[in-house]
Amino acid sequence: MRATSFTLEPLLYWLHERGEGRFSQFAEAVAAAGLSVRPYALARGLAEHALVEFDWDGDKRWSVTPATAVIRNCTGGRLTLWGGTHRTADALVNDGVPMLVMDRRIILNDTTFTYRHGFMMKPEKLDVIRQRAGIMNTRDVMAVLPRVQALFDGYPEVAPPNITAEVRCFSTDIYSKWRTERVQFQPIENSLWLVSSRLWRFYHRGKLRGVPESLGKWLWHVAYRREGYAATYVRAGGYLVLPFGGMIPVPYLRAILLNEGTSAVPEAPRAITAARSRCYSNVSEDVAANICEKLSVHLEIVESRRKESN
Repeated sequence: MRATSFTLEPLLYWLHERGEGRFSQFAEAVAAAGLSVRPYALARGLAEHALVEFDWDGDKRWSVTPATAVIRNCTGGRLTLWGGTHRTADALVNDGVPMLVMDRRIILNDTTFTYRHGFMMKPEKLDVIRQRAGIMNTRDVMAVLPRVQALFDGYPEVAPPNITAEVRCFSTDIYSKWRTERVQFQPIENSLWLVSSRLWRFYHRGKLRGVPESLGKWLWHVAYRREGYAATYVRAGGYLVLPFGGMIPVPYLRAILLNEGTSAVPEAPRAITAARSRCYSNVSEDVAANICEKLSVHLEIVESRRKESN
């Protein structure tokens, strides 16, 4: 069956115009745009491409990631606009800033969603650009990227859930043993709790904190197969492959995208490892090594993809 393709332009304009809102409004906008996809699935795709952030705690809200102009040292100082771009890009064009526009894709099962993203600009009008978007250097993106251990303390404290929930104990020790059980909540150090399908809790340093879905899912996958968890970097094509379908936490995902990495098509990782892998292409080896070091995961480096068997 032939894959279906939709454009995300109307939805992205609507999101960027409002900036933030409730998830129910997002779901209504998806339906109004005529997109044949479940809102939760599209929300996950937008989050994985660092376009929109979703908070599943409380009344379930979304917000557009801030527009950021990234200075790329490898291209002679050229800038690329990322994040909440559509309205910002239009405003910059009206301000006389010329742009080269790149197309991107979000692939969900047999459906492809296309959108304009990565607006490349010359640095001559830096002062004008600064009025519309924050400006970062690619070196600075990696310099401020924290270790995953430092993320935990930044999330808000929450009340203990009075439920029986799945628990997995997390550790940055790559050789640690794991246990998975369904128990009544109790304060277990470095324990990760799946309270509902999208609500995650992490008990760390005597405090229970609500953590975002991307961090919770990543910890969950790592905890499940810690001894066998290893990312792969393929020099031919700059592929960074993460096993078990684990979505990496947003700060590290944004670091990949802001350094010119892109989410690869599903066929790419299958040539390397299991079909549930998540793959990013055009990632430099330094960026891949830095991110894996900050995430405390092992990185295997190979020269080229394995050929798929007939």
